[in-house]
Amino acid sequence: MSFCTKCHESKPLADFYARPRSKKGHYSECKICTLAMCRRWQKANPDKVKKFSDDYRARHPDKMRENNRKAREAADPKKLKATMRMWQINNAGKCAAWASKRKAIKLQATLSPDPRIDAIYEIAAWLRLLGDDVHVDHIAPLQPSDPNAPVGLHVYANLQILSAQDNRSKGNR
Repeated sequence: MSFCTKCHESKPLADFYARPRSKKGHYSECKICTLAMCRRWQKANPDKVKKFSDDYRARHPDKMRENNRKAREAADPKKLKATMRMWQINNAGKCAAWASKRKAIKLQATLSPDPRIDAIYEIAAWLRLLGDDVHVDHIAPLQPSDPNAPVGLHVYANLQILSAQDNRSKGNR
């Protein structure tokens, strides 16, 4: 048992965070009081919290991507779809800007009109009508995430039909 200096209660050691540098080997405030102090500080210092979060995300992009992937896998697919749809509705301007940018890049990456490109999109549309969830994917992305990677073109030889799940999981590579 140990005594919390904030709530003035005696609690078991399991209710205190470990602190090897202190004499007792744990903090003098219990976990509940420590969390309350942290929340108050975060509420009083939102700019510092945001800067720390942004810096952490910038330093650990792979870890953030992995955490997001795990959260998506654990989420209920229907709830996730509804959440994504609400985000699109609330951020219509961002979605429109992204779509316009993508369309412009696609137009710049197209060498000449090719009826085979239209045929691939038509096949994908038919597959979707038959119940398959498919995407037309660029094998070499138009906007690679790695700046040193080659930029793909919007040409027949660079297109493939993939399941939507496979296309989403591969990302922009």
